Amino acid sequence: MSREGKVLAFANSIPQIDVKNSKSIYKMENFSDILEKGNQQQILEFLRTKNLLDKSVFKFEDIYWLLGKKNFYQEIIRILDDRGIFNQTVW
Repeated sequence: MSREGKVLAFANSIPQIDVKNSKSIYKMENFSDILEKGNQQQILEFLRTKNLLDKSVFKFEDIYWLLGKKNFYQEIIRILDDRGIFNQTVW
């Protein structure tokens, strides 16, 4: 790269770049991954099986935007009710 005839930067070699159409996530281990690339069933399975009271694992505010979908909201409420978990904003 140069500016006004002076070299500002150069590279000895450029590594090969592999361009993909979408981001690949091989393991969806945390809730952020599931929210980003997962589907509703994966979100619900996470809510059924993970420790929702551990804030390092799950934060209720991450799902507030999903509560506008009636059927999905009702399923979330069923899961929370079955697990004996209450969140004032969700309920």
